[in-house]
Amino acid sequence: MTGVESPIAAATAAPRRRRWLERTLAIALGIVLGLAVIAGFVFLGSEGAIDAPRISGVDTGKPGLEAGSEPTAPATGAQPSRP
Repeated sequence: MTGVESPIAAATAAPRRRRWLERTLAIALGIVLGLAVIAGFVFLGSEGAIDAPRISGVDTGKPGLEAGSEPTAPATGAQPSRP
């Protein structure tokens, strides 16, 4: 060997690097999108819960309710249970 790369090796090096880069970007994008979906479910999907999650420093005034919203009344005829 003379130390000079063959034309075939030089031609396949660029696609290999490109595949590696595309794979790395796809994995990173998948992780970011997965975390975004989980955060969406946590913060948007559980707004009505008593212990609804919120970003610290932001207070809505009432736990589990959005600012300005009123709680719903229980169905008629429903009596609270007493021990």
